[in-house]
Amino acid sequence: MKKRVEVVDLKKRVELYYRFSITLSVSLFILLFQLFPRYNLHPYKMTGKIGPTKVLPTDPIVKPVVPKELPKKRIPVETENPEEIRNAIIPSDSTLFQRFGEKDPNEIPDPGTFIAFETGPEIIYAAAPEYPKIARVAGIEGRVILQLFVGKDGKPKKVLVLKSEVTEDCNMAAIKAGWSFKFKPAMQRDKPVGVWVSMPVVFRLK
Repeated sequence: MKKRVEVVDLKKRVELYYRFSITLSVSLFILLFQLFPRYNLHPYKMTGKIGPTKVLPTDPIVKPVVPKELPKKRIPVETENPEEIRNAIIPSDSTLFQRFGEKDPNEIPDPGTFIAFETGPEIIYAAAPEYPKIARVAGIEGRVILQLFVGKDGKPKKVLVLKSEVTEDCNMAAIKAGWSFKFKPAMQRDKPVGVWVSMPVVFRLK
């Protein structure tokens, strides 16, 4: 028994598939067109007024600086008012700093004022006091404690008697000797500072 072989015409099938796909695509397009509403075009209407456009400058506007008028030169005029004469004189003492609200750097503080320092002053030279003749004859002996303010240059700027065991003429001799003392100044942060120190002066008969 012979088998029948069925021959398929591929050309006809391709043509059939092509027609089917075209028909399906057109149908879908028509269906979508019917489902979605049409969009009606409307002319554009302005919602507000159009004003002038502001243009901001890229660089800030700098106003020109108008130079001030120079003050007129003062012409010196003679006066007999003592108040004007006093204000015109420039003092040479510490009142000049007080007038401008500043502190006189050479002003000596009161004894007992705290002054910070890292290393104290060291005595370099201390002259012996001149023994008063009356005190020597009277056989007076004792000590005088001097209080000295040693400046930044190591020299005494003020000498006071803090305590005394002798007569007034011995005190004066001790003060005179104290003015000749020389010190290595006190130091604070590698800078010399003025400080108060106490030094004894002894009057002793040999």
